[in-house]
Amino acid sequence: MTRKCPLCNLVYTDEEIVFCEQDGTVLLNLHQSEKTKVIPPPINSAPTLQMQETLPIENKKTGFNYTYLIILVLAILLTGSIVALVYEKEKDPIIQTGNQIEVSQAPNQDNQPQVSANPTTEQPQINSEESRFFITDCRSIKDNQTNLEWFVGPNQNMTWFEAQQWTASLRVCGNDWRMPTMQEIGTLYNPNWKAGRGYFTNGKYFPAHIHPIFSEIGDGSWVWSNQQNGSDARSFNLNQGKAVEFSAMNTTYSTRAFAVKK
Repeated sequence: MTRKCPLCNLVYTDEEIVFCEQDGTVLLNLHQSEKTKVIPPPINSAPTLQMQETLPIENKKTGFNYTYLIILVLAILLTGSIVALVYEKEKDPIIQTGNQIEVSQAPNQDNQPQVSANPTTEQPQINSEESRFFITDCRSIKDNQTNLEWFVGPNQNMTWFEAQQWTASLRVCGNDWRMPTMQEIGTLYNPNWKAGRGYFTNGKYFPAHIHPIFSEIGDGSWVWSNQQNGSDARSFNLNQGKAVEFSAMNTTYSTRAFAVKK
């Protein structure tokens, strides 16, 4: 069978040769009709002007429209972000006004008092009980409420007679010191206060409930009064806030001597 290359027109009579040995084109039978012949374009040839003009114009228009669509979507997203930022800023409870900061009256969810940004210069009230006592230059204690002046005796257990002798010989902050009455000692008692450690028994301390300024009472819980009844004498239990009476010679209880004057 005779075959011919459609490109270079070389003729081959060997039936085993199917491709052109010059350009590799498929060989055609010589008796094949012209209608079945396919003439491929030259290799690496550029498209003709007619082929370029028949390119679809709609594809170009479609790309152009997508570009504008993307720009439009981005513009919408940017505008939405700006609106959201403005809205959040308006919700902020802190508003800058010049050099001051005002806190909006938003509900206090924690039920805590609102703090003003412009605090007043008003000072807190001083508790009259806390300012009631003060220590003088000679270490006596002045009571502004009763106008009594006190001096605390040694931190040791005393008999009633030893307390009387100590008071009579006291020469600190002037003279005129004496043993206090039961009523005068009672003015010092306040269950909310504590001074010293107090009387110790059964593994527990029982401190005097008087102002801490009387801390030199130390381990004492009772104070001798000026009242004597035979071999007994009266004292005031400052831990329990009541009057008691026992032997004037008692040194088992931690009874102290306080001197007083006006």
